[in-house]
This record gives sequence, C-alpha cells and structure tokens, in this order.
Amino acid sequence: MKRLMSAAVAIFLALSILTFQSCGKKKEDAIKIGAILPLTGAASTPGNSAKNGILLGAERFGLEVVIEDSKSNPRDGLNGFMKISSENSNLTAVISLMSSVSKSIIPITEKSKILSFHVASFPNLVKGKKYAFRWYITSKDQMKALIDYVIQMNMRSRRIAFIYTNDDYGIGAFQAFKTILTEKSLTMDISSLAYDTNKKNFRNELNKIKEKNPQVIVIVGYSSNLGILVRQIRELRTKALILADDAVSYPDVLQSAGSAANGIIFPGLQLQDLIEESEFAKLYSDKFGQHPDDFATFSLAY
Repeated sequence: MKRLMSAAVAIFLALSILTFQSCGKKKEDAIKIGAILPLTGAASTPGNSAKNGILLGAERFGLEVVIEDSKSNPRDGLNGFMKISSENSNLTAVISLMSSVSKSIIPITEKSKILSFHVASFPNLVKGKKYAFRWYITSKDQMKALIDYVIQMNMRSRRIAFIYTNDDYGIGAFQAFKTILTEKSLTMDISSLAYDTNKKNFRNELNKIKEKNPQVIVIVGYSSNLGILVRQIRELRTKALILADDAVSYPDVLQSAGSAANGIIFPGLQLQDLIEESEFAKLYSDKFGQHPDDFATFSLAY
C-alpha cells in the first residue's frame, strides 16, 4: 500500500506541474503526453478503457495526447513510443499499459529523462528508476487476495493447478503466488500451465492438469481466449473450485465463456465502490455511456 500511495503522490505532483505549465499556453504549445495502449490484440479491452480515461483527463487539464497502439505486444509498443518521440520533440511524459510493453520502453524514457507512468502489475517494474512510476495494483496484491480466500475456505494443504499467460503479467503472478505461499508457510501441491494469449485449444494440456486431480484451479489472463480456456476447463467436469483474476469479468471474456463462467470466483477491487460514487464516474458515464473500470480510473490524468 505504501508503494501504491508513493506512486499516487508522484503522479499527482507530476500532473500538477504539467497542468500549471499548460495554463495560458496556446494550443500549439500545449503539453504533450504520449500514450502507448493495447487498442487491439489480447489486451484490447483494458486498453480501450484506459484510452477513455486518458482522454477525459486530458480534456480537463487541457493537455494534448498522442496515442499509439501497442497491439498488446512489447515490439509494437516500443515502435509506437519511438514514433511518438521522434514526431513530438516537446513530449513531456508517456503513459503505458501492460508490464511487458512498459519494460520495453522504460530504458529509453529513463535515458531521455521523460516521465513515464505505467498501469502495470509487475512488482519490480520501476525499481531503481528515477523517471518511471508504476501506478496499479501489483500481481502480488492480486494473488494475496486469492490465497486469502483459499485460506478462508480451509484449503491450507490442497492440490492447486495454476494456469497463467506466458508473459510478464502471468509469470509475475505465478511467482508472486509461490512467494506468498512461502511467506505464509502454506504447503500446497502446485501444478502449472503457461499458455499463449493466441492459443485456442487447451484440451491436451488440461487433460494433464486433470490427472493431478486439483481441488483448486487458479486462472490468470486477460484476453478473449480466456473465455475459451474457461469453457474447456468446464469440459473436464472437474469438481475443483475455480478462482481467477478480475479479467474473467471482462465483457469479451464473458461473451466467449458463456455459462461456463458461472460460479468462478475472483477478487474484486474495493476501489470500484469508490469509483462508482465519484464525480469522475459521472463524467465518464456521461461521455462514454458506461461505467469506468479500474483501467480507466488508473489511466486517468485527472
């Protein structure tokens, strides 16, 4: 929580400076903010929510935002940042989404002394960095919520299957999960499966998971194929309790999963109640016709 608050203070101060600097400037001299967002690809749902939040904040502050699509992968994210920085010599700061994309651009923003804000969950993403700030709940926070639920259900010595995206987000979550188990001195038999965000057929791998007879299945992911994964897990007709991160509640995932998503448990953000009662939520709903999610809120330059 202290790290989260420190990041919040840093961003508030940075944006306050940017806002002060932008006052009284002509439009052509407006402060420019770059945004590297996954508008297409596996993480397009949170990416477009983040875009809405950024645009709403920029409108309030009078900032100019230049957006590039990372297409949900580090290479295109880096190319997008290079394009923005080469075409905008007065670029003051950049916002990015996804840990893997952020990792690709932080070395350049640090060298160029460009402020960078990252809506990403990888815990050590900005460790030792001077100009980079991570502004999101860590994967360790998310996994702690899952493990706390397992403990409440009296599952201290259980067989768990951990299924996760084979990228920085998923790997970070799996590492955090194991770390928390060690910290809490919990003994669990863990089997794991890392999957690609473009994969459509998981049946062979899931059959191997089934042979382990897990009592709890944890799913970590964020793309629409997460819904396919959920359906194919249900095909196993396992009695295992299924836990997931909040991506299982994304509209595209729910559409893909259908009724297979029923009964899956995921930890919600306490922040969501505060969001829905805020002035921001009303402004966002009026402008975009929907309630803001956590990505829209964390991406808001407000």
